[in-house]
Amino acid sequence: MANWDNESTKVVQEDMQAIFDRGMVEGYEYTGRFNPDFFSKPYYLLKPSERGFIFGYEVRKLEREEESS
Repeated sequence: MANWDNESTKVVQEDMQAIFDRGMVEGYEYTGRFNPDFFSKPYYLLKPSERGFIFGYEVRKLEREEESS
């Protein structure tokens, strides 16, 4: 049986995805002037919520650039 077939692995993956998604929404809605401290951390050291935040922030940034051009 492969790892992704294991029920407990699926639960952990779903939890991690939910944490990432919450971070993504927070990043997308972020309107602060300064980036949070974790923006300077290496990507592999980021928590899933921080990775999601950066992803959501970058998506919104690209949308704003497209709207302004």
